[in-house]
Order: sequence, then C-alpha cells, then structure tokens
Amino acid sequence: MEPNTKTLELEIEYEFDAPADALYRAWTEEEALRQWWRPMGNELVRLTNEIEPGGRVEYEFQTTEGAHAFTIRGTYKEVEPGRRLVYSWDWELPTNQPEDASFVLHVSFQEAGKGSRLQVRQEQFKSEETVQPHREGWEQGLQSLARYLEQNR
Repeated sequence: MEPNTKTLELEIEYEFDAPADALYRAWTEEEALRQWWRPMGNELVRLTNEIEPGGRVEYEFQTTEGAHAFTIRGTYKEVEPGRRLVYSWDWELPTNQPEDASFVLHVSFQEAGKGSRLQVRQEQFKSEETVQPHREGWEQGLQSLARYLEQNR
C-alpha cells in the first residue's frame, strides 16, 4: 500500500475598508503587527522580517504573563512588494510540538472597490483535524486586522 502523500489546504479571503498598501504595511511592519495580531491571546515580542526571496521571517510570541509561548519561523520564497508574499510558516512550540506544524503561506494584497482584499492560502496540512483551528485563528486575526485598519486610517 502506498503512503498517503496528499496534503490539505485552507483558503480564506477578507475585504478591508483600507487601501492595499496600508493592508500590506499592517501585515509586514512590526509595530502594526504588535497592535492587531494576537494568536491564541499571545503577544508579538520580536519580529525578524527580511522581505526578499530567501529572506528570513520570524515571529516570537509570549503569554500575557511574559512567558515564551511559541515562535513561527519561515523563509520567503516569492516576494512582489505590496502585492504578494509566499513563505514557509513553521510553528515551534516549547512543549508538545505538533506533527502538523509546517506550512506554506501564499498571501496576496489587492485593491478591491474602495478598499482592498486579502487572500491567504495555507498549504501542507496533514490532517482535516488541524484545518479548522487554523481557519478559526485566521478569522479572528483578520477581524482584528480590520479593526486595526479602521482605527488607523
């Protein structure tokens, strides 16, 4: 019997009442990320973001009590500044590292009507069970991003 090599993906699209360049900056600049992105209630404490093909991206998070929560590391594969980013997205947790923790993100930023549209495709899920928690995380994060962009027009 051949092993199952099929991988799953998640696609999510969200429209914002802000121009695409503001959306791109909110996605890539440390100060903006600190204000809106709080996965699982954790705070971004350090960002390395070398936005060029082969460049590193690393997000370090801590709990509200100040303990290390997790790190997300990746490498940019494709970069079209202001328009599109493709990069690896590898979760590193201090304990109980999940098997399904390495992904590829495709993120596009587009003008849409009087605002913009963000499209995210997250690839390389190994099981259906891990897709839904990521979908919920993206939905919460993008709602927070929308509030941030609205407050910082």
